[in-house]
Amino acid sequence: MADTCPACRAHLDPQLSRLQARTGTTAAQWLWAPASGSSGHVVVAPGGALVLDPPGDGPSSPVRGLSTAMPLAGKSVGTLVVPLLLPVQEDIDGLFAELRRVLLPHGLVTMLVPTNPSFGMRSRRLAREVRGHWRHRSAIDHPDWLAAAADFAVLGDDRLAFTLDTGDDGPATTVDLLCASGLYPPSLPAHVRARVAAHLAGTGAPVRIALRRIVTRR
Repeated sequence: MADTCPACRAHLDPQLSRLQARTGTTAAQWLWAPASGSSGHVVVAPGGALVLDPPGDGPSSPVRGLSTAMPLAGKSVGTLVVPLLLPVQEDIDGLFAELRRVLLPHGLVTMLVPTNPSFGMRSRRLAREVRGHWRHRSAIDHPDWLAAAADFAVLGDDRLAFTLDTGDDGPATTVDLLCASGLYPPSLPAHVRARVAAHLAGTGAPVRIALRRIVTRR
């Protein structure tokens, strides 16, 4: 679905397209539910950007809105895609209430969240420090519980590891981009970012990010 929706691609964070699994699948492709309805879809991106793809051959269109107050009619969308939003969402209850409002009966919601970063056995303290700066750690540790508590049936809970194509970006720039995208905590302090960058530079290994995809139905 993402590959045939230019407006969706344009509003997904570029880092999702730079993350690639061993199979060649990018995170931008993997975030879509395996099955999608014929009643159109909406991408609910961080920052209030919504991308509407109507049923049939109509063009996709971006609109501005709030994740807790979408400019959409009730029960009007067959598929909702929510990438990297849950751990940074200020009002999680309000988000789930709005998802329930706009979703058609038996519609699908796919949520993509990062897992806690791993920096190796000798850097567990650094990993714990990074973990502590998520706004909602429960959205990292138990997104399936949050969805079930919001009256969504969890159909799928998959995890996949990706390697980041950093291009010519240095470790410090890479960490800043990961924080800006929501793959690392956006509120990660500068001194912690510097330590993570130093760790990445010291290992010389590719940057690996594990993601979790939760597929739910109303």
